[in-house]
Amino acid sequence: MIKFHQPYKPEKSLKYIEKNLRALELSGDNFFTNKCESFISDYINGKKVLMTTSCTHALELAIRLLDIKNGDEVIIPSFTYPSTANAVLLAGAKVVYARVNLDTMLIDPDLLEEQITNKTKAIIVVHYGGRCCDMNPILSIASKYNIDIIEDAAQAFGSTYNGKFAGTLGTLGCFSFHQTKNITSGEGGALIINDENLIKRAEIIRQKGTNQEAFKSGLVPRYEWVDIGSSYSPSDLLMALLYGQLQQLEKIQNLQMSLFKTYVDFFKKHNFDSLESFSNFSSYGQVNGHIFYLLFKDAATATAYKSYMRENNIQVVTHFVPLHISKKGSSYLRPQDDFTPEDDLSIRLIRLPIYAGLMPSDQKIVLEKTLTFMR
Repeated sequence: MIKFHQPYKPEKSLKYIEKNLRALELSGDNFFTNKCESFISDYINGKKVLMTTSCTHALELAIRLLDIKNGDEVIIPSFTYPSTANAVLLAGAKVVYARVNLDTMLIDPDLLEEQITNKTKAIIVVHYGGRCCDMNPILSIASKYNIDIIEDAAQAFGSTYNGKFAGTLGTLGCFSFHQTKNITSGEGGALIINDENLIKRAEIIRQKGTNQEAFKSGLVPRYEWVDIGSSYSPSDLLMALLYGQLQQLEKIQNLQMSLFKTYVDFFKKHNFDSLESFSNFSSYGQVNGHIFYLLFKDAATATAYKSYMRENNIQVVTHFVPLHISKKGSSYLRPQDDFTPEDDLSIRLIRLPIYAGLMPSDQKIVLEKTLTFMR
């Protein structure tokens, strides 16, 4: 079976995990957590980074930092993972869906402004598949209405938009290092803080609402409870794993992008009539090749392709059920909203195997079987 995904296993991670176990520094904010934060901050040009237990928790922390609460509205794409919506709902705020462009699966700036009301406090953009949204018009809209932008960059670590890294474009950015991502700690994430005025409070909320960071820096004689918070700091053991991955970042990304380019070139060359769109490079900056998807014109062909590939021992998979048609999310669809074009995305969109350890010979088989099916 050619698997859809496998995490990359650099040997350095094993050495760092052993070092961490021998030091018995397993809780959060120890040596490897600091190393990861410094590495990522340097990589994305000096922005403040706080490691978290997941991208989900980074999103929750971002919403809390912006004081979003009951009665507020936050715009999100319907085509996203439930974590994007859950972060809003846990704060008591209301989710408002925005349409995506079916050529890119990214939030459509041309349809965004009509979703804004006087209750809108933030827009969460999702950089799907490691390709950044078209941020300039979105940032212009946000500025016009004095709305904050949160980047759900779960899939976009290393991607850029007009020379700036994903996660550094809005007020706050959120990364994922889940097992399914290019760079992984199994479970893990990071919050990127682009507004310096939010740093101190972010550190407090992240550490159970205490001023522990100020205490560690010698600014206060003891730490105490000063705000409502939670426990968002990951185990240093997981950060040891992540640090080994980060040190192999260039190698992992080069392998990932080589596979991505091969896919793009193949589907551009053949221009199959059954496809509406497929993953592609961006004219706005670098993609990280996290996902390669095919969007079929009809659900029946997509389902047949998925079955055919499975019969040939190739694991291809669908993706998100759009939130507006999900059991929970359908209740947040407004009467005036029309998301019909997105209703069957969870059937028509098929993702192909792509990960740094995928052998080119296996990718060749994927493409050969695809060509046979398409013909």
